[in-house]
Amino acid sequence: MTASTPWIAPLLGVPLTAVGVADLLKVGLGRSGATGLYSGWLLRVLWRIVRGSQQAAAGPFRRWLLKGFGPAFIVLGLVLWVLLPIVGFALCFWPAMASGGFRSGGDAVTGGFLEALYFSAYAFTTLGLGPLTPAGAGPRLLAVAESALGFAVFTLAITYLLGVYGALRRRDAFAMECWHLSGRTGRGAELLDRLPGGRADTPEASRVLGRLLGGICELHESHHTHPLLHHFRRRQAFYGMSAVVLLALELVDAGRGQGGDAGESWRASASAGACRDAAAHLVSDLGPRLLGAAAPASGAYALAEALRIQMGFAAASPTGEALSPNQTPVHRSD
Repeated sequence: MTASTPWIAPLLGVPLTAVGVADLLKVGLGRSGATGLYSGWLLRVLWRIVRGSQQAAAGPFRRWLLKGFGPAFIVLGLVLWVLLPIVGFALCFWPAMASGGFRSGGDAVTGGFLEALYFSAYAFTTLGLGPLTPAGAGPRLLAVAESALGFAVFTLAITYLLGVYGALRRRDAFAMECWHLSGRTGRGAELLDRLPGGRADTPEASRVLGRLLGGICELHESHHTHPLLHHFRRRQAFYGMSAVVLLALELVDAGRGQGGDAGESWRASASAGACRDAAAHLVSDLGPRLLGAAAPASGAYALAEALRIQMGFAAASPTGEALSPNQTPVHRSD
């Protein structure tokens, strides 16, 4: 480092801080589906790496890679949202630190980047200055701004974290409800068989279809608002977006395939049609974005099953466990 380096450092510190804060603001306060300035790109790159490593791994390590990706990426995102502003402000404080612009117990303190980094981290995380205090008006104002920004970053990051895990709990609870309604099979046809008469115009069928429609719509919005949700998976195959979508598609198609009054009831039911439309809309909207180049050309069933396979599930056994990845589900025509 040359003697002029500290005076150039703020030119790097300001954009570094801006990138970290802008990514958090875009993810936490932006429109639905926002992935930040760098977090969306980072998510896609790391997921490709993990999927490649998972396919080459075996045993518990293979399952751990998939189960741990979502929580690990959340931790990485939180670390970057905090670390980038701290480093950015440290670069801005560095010139004053190098020229003796800080005091400790009334004595001037001269230091390098590590001392500036210590002061920046202290101001960002504790709303205080600690043993070091800036002497000049500029560094003092910068310290106040960093303290205020640190409070805002931690508040917004915690709010985002609670939002993600709240949506995750609701998704898993809805998936478990669908699994039990289908007799712990995850099959739409089984859910239809368990309804009295298999009709869509009975009070029980209307209640089930209403819950299913509302759950799919909430599932769609939560995955659209928090794209990272798709990368949280459980050991049981009945959890997650793809399992619920397949059940809804099969449920409505099984009812449409019936004959007589029961079949006519399902074909004429607005709720039954809305369930399938909502499921198809969900996978057609989110499937290509989540699968990228691996997305099938068309078809709601193909997209839903591709999403399930991507998460390491090929099918579900009656106990809800994932079957062998070699046991690929049969793609249905749409």
